[in-house]
Amino acid sequence: MRFILIFLTILLLFTCGDYGYIQETKQIQTESFLSFKGDLEGVLVNIDGEKEFVPEANQDDFSDKYIYKITPGTHRIKVYKNNTLIIDEKFYIGNQETKEIIVR
Repeated sequence: MRFILIFLTILLLFTCGDYGYIQETKQIQTESFLSFKGDLEGVLVNIDGEKEFVPEANQDDFSDKYIYKITPGTHRIKVYKNNTLIIDEKFYIGNQETKEIIVR
């Protein structure tokens, strides 16, 4: 009888503990990326009418050296080559996505 009482007490203590499945969620950073390929000589990029920069070509798909960070959402990109507008595009980019811009 004493053994059953001790066993039930131990069983009760184990069932009162928080030993269930634990789920953990991590938030990824909210950023997106632009990658440029092609003939970028004399190219100027304008994003949303605010940021202007001269891009460098991303030589391979595994290098992040020439990947540019932008915020997720809707953007408008204008690409000029030798002062001539060659790309005028409005696009949506999601979180952790990369948009590849090919300049010909």
